[in-house]
Amino acid sequence: MNGRFPVIACLYDKTMKKSQVYKLNPTKTEEAMFRQFAGASRWVYNKALERCREHYRETGKHLDPRRFQGVITKIKKEPDTAWLSSVHSQVLQQPTINLKRAFDNFFEGRAGEPRFKKKYRNDAFRYPQGVRIVENRIYLPKIGWVKFHRSRDNIDGTIKSATVKRRASGWYVAIVLETGKVEPGAPVPTRESSVGIDMGLRAFATLSTGDVVDMPRYYVEAQRRRRKAQKALSRKQKGSNNWIKQLKRVQLLEEIIARGRRDFQDKLSTRLVEKYDLICVETLNLSGMKKALNLGKSESDRAIGQFLRMLEYKCAERGVHLWRADRWWPSSKTCSSCGHVNRDLKLKDEVFECPVCNLKIGRDLNAALNLVAAGLAETLNACGEDVRPAATQVDGGLTFVKQEPERYLIPA
Repeated sequence: MNGRFPVIACLYDKTMKKSQVYKLNPTKTEEAMFRQFAGASRWVYNKALERCREHYRETGKHLDPRRFQGVITKIKKEPDTAWLSSVHSQVLQQPTINLKRAFDNFFEGRAGEPRFKKKYRNDAFRYPQGVRIVENRIYLPKIGWVKFHRSRDNIDGTIKSATVKRRASGWYVAIVLETGKVEPGAPVPTRESSVGIDMGLRAFATLSTGDVVDMPRYYVEAQRRRRKAQKALSRKQKGSNNWIKQLKRVQLLEEIIARGRRDFQDKLSTRLVEKYDLICVETLNLSGMKKALNLGKSESDRAIGQFLRMLEYKCAERGVHLWRADRWWPSSKTCSSCGHVNRDLKLKDEVFECPVCNLKIGRDLNAALNLVAAGLAETLNACGEDVRPAATQVDGGLTFVKQEPERYLIPA
């Protein structure tokens, strides 16, 4: 294994977990209980966050939110908060665990500071255990058996937890299943069964095969409708009935956009893992890209992180190698033919031109070719194969790139 190119092969000899989402079909009484459980969960989360902030202002030290679990038992006996007794005890404990995870992500630099949850926007609650499924009904403790749309014939695995969440189109349940161990057994990849993927700024992805994947047009149209609905919402008095109705319209459009994006990425990632034995991608600093390149909204809309996570768990399930390049490796600036690093390449340049071998090629395609060459070499070495592309001297160090005859590829 080379320090410049770490291999992250998604062949786990460990217990696998996966999530499945189903739409619930509750009665009016059950839906009222859903709102009550979600409201109690939100209330506990906000109270715990408020207590943590007060403790930090008073002492300058962080308070573990899970200590608020002991307070919940006491406040259930108070007249003003006796309504919490009708909610399952573990549902009330989960918000403090979620808040602890949110603080951990904040302190470790993976997310922003935890914020208070808002009504109509964060209606959800979680069961860590006790959930069962029989045919088209799911048992939720202290609520009972609720019908749901069983869109899958088989639900394989042990149910570890379930999260009930309200969306604009209704209530849904996301169950986490433990599916057992995945045995390593992926075939040794070849050049034909390997692909490099460059997540560019102009297209969603460019493959080393030369294929360019763009975001679908319906996604852009849905964004326009959402902006119009958002303007209508801003003109209404917050909290009024018309404001609530318009908020639901906005949330429904947001759900349509998210579904379209996820469906597009789900189909693309499935097609890739079914076709290839090795997938080579970049390690991207997504938050840094948003700030440095002023791409906050456009970068978030593409949801590259979500797509890479899809690739990771699908590769693990199907026994496909997933290789990630080092974040600082200049895949776009390195010539895929001779290995020369063109330091003068600018972000605005769409064509890579090598001053050494005179190669002309699209910069995204050039990066994808570099990714698949380096990934294939490192993965074959990790699999025990004595196959590695030639090492080229670059800036005093070695870079492993594919050696090819001189060629001229100009994008259309």
